[in-house]
Amino acid sequence: MNSLARSAAALLAVLVAAPSALAAPYDLIYTDRMDVTLCNGCGITLAGCDFGVLVNTGSAPITEAEIRTARFTVVSSESTITLFPFLNIYSSVFPTLEPGHARGAVCFENAFLSSFVLPGEVFENIQGNQFVAFNISRFNDSAYEGPVTFDCTMDMGSFRATFRIEATVHLGQHNLIFQHGARVQSVPGPPPTITAQLDIKPGECPNSFNPKSNGVVPFALVGSTTLNVRDVQLASVRLGRFAPVRTSYEDVARAFSPTPCDCIATGIDGVEDLALKFSSEDVNAALGATGPGGTAFLTLTGLLANGTPFEARDCVAIVSPPPPDSLPGDSTITSMAVVRDPSSNGARVDYTLAQDGMVDLSVYDVTGRYLESLMRAPQQRGPHQLQWRAEGHRPGVYFVRLSVGGQIQMRRFVLLR
Repeated sequence: MNSLARSAAALLAVLVAAPSALAAPYDLIYTDRMDVTLCNGCGITLAGCDFGVLVNTGSAPITEAEIRTARFTVVSSESTITLFPFLNIYSSVFPTLEPGHARGAVCFENAFLSSFVLPGEVFENIQGNQFVAFNISRFNDSAYEGPVTFDCTMDMGSFRATFRIEATVHLGQHNLIFQHGARVQSVPGPPPTITAQLDIKPGECPNSFNPKSNGVVPFALVGSTTLNVRDVQLASVRLGRFAPVRTSYEDVARAFSPTPCDCIATGIDGVEDLALKFSSEDVNAALGATGPGGTAFLTLTGLLANGTPFEARDCVAIVSPPPPDSLPGDSTITSMAVVRDPSSNGARVDYTLAQDGMVDLSVYDVTGRYLESLMRAPQQRGPHQLQWRAEGHRPGVYFVRLSVGGQIQMRRFVLLR
């Protein structure tokens, strides 16, 4: 049967992420074969009737607010022919779809679609009002004619419907012939990924890591009132592609507002955590190419017992082994050390010059960003000492850089509070 515009109507629902949502799926009756005639460079919107009927097969009502959050993805077998789904709700009053009810826009001459409604289900025909419309179009330079398949997915919270629309496309005047209908049962879709809290090297700040180190690095997936770490599938936990070498349940960290790279309060909070240890080699491989003096994020992933995926992120400060305080005899700088100054919570910089020179002593943060100059003046040979009070700076890793006569030395310092 021919018409200038034949329909797309389907009520869709997004189920909230509460446990009761799993009791409210839907079934969708849809057109799966059609004959379409398109002018070159334009398309046809299926708008009117004959495309979709939604059946509420669950135990909870489906509301308009849920329907409006539906999301679509479509893959076409022919790149120059596209199908674009969109919500197109005309009515100002949109009644809730009660359990056991089916609703859709079905033309009377094609009422066989309603025959897919099972005994006991109440069919509500709303011909003249559509809810999900589909536009089939072709690119301007396309001369393709022939069969096209559209593999569609409609995600509605914890449920999804997947179906295929088969079309035969011709070049000419707008036209569409409805050919078939079918009923597809919705199935649970993948639950959304939840964000958890990760503390690398619990009790330490910052999380310094030397890529050339050996041994293991401790991690803690932080337990909280919303995450029971006993629900984690241990076999699913990965740092990149690497599994932990050891796991245990311990209270080793406290829940915090996750702003990676910021120092947090140390200690425990009385909630059990998932303590993990990864080999240094695996941590280094998960980081990829890095250089000293910067920060890098690490992401822990896994699944809960109910299949819900999670991910948690924290960062590490990339450092290299500190050079020895005693430097080669031919160096202008014969020694340099940065030690904690208890009187100021800052640092004391001790260095010795083998000859007179212009001294440039400055401080950088862990990302390599210049912060302040401590000294920029000529000095005589011999030992020197300078205080860095570190006022206004947050706890973390810093680098002190000493430049004299074209020679440079750097020392790492951890500022505490």
